[in-house]
Amino acid sequence: MSDFVFQAGITGFVENRKRYNEHLLKVFAKYDKDSSGSIDLEEFVLTIRDFLCEMIIPMNDSQIMLIESIARNISEELIAEMDADASGDISFSEFRTAIQTVYKKMVGEE
Repeated sequence: MSDFVFQAGITGFVENRKRYNEHLLKVFAKYDKDSSGSIDLEEFVLTIRDFLCEMIIPMNDSQIMLIESIARNISEELIAEMDADASGDISFSEFRTAIQTVYKKMVGEE
């Protein structure tokens, strides 16, 4: 592989990673309702609920209720796992890790 192709691949990877991070920062800010710089459990439940609704697209009220229940369970579990400083909230770094974990589980990578 030529240096040019390798460099172009690395540049593309870095740019995609940068755009992904910027997107996550916007999502984080959207759900950080009180602008505290962290997301509490209720804010995180909304985040996960909306993420699941985008992936699953509920068709009726019972499916919406099920997604809300699943979102709460996932959120509680992830905050317990990802809340490295035991603050009860998650920082952006913890949020990024949690979203990656949810995505991997949804697409079956784990």
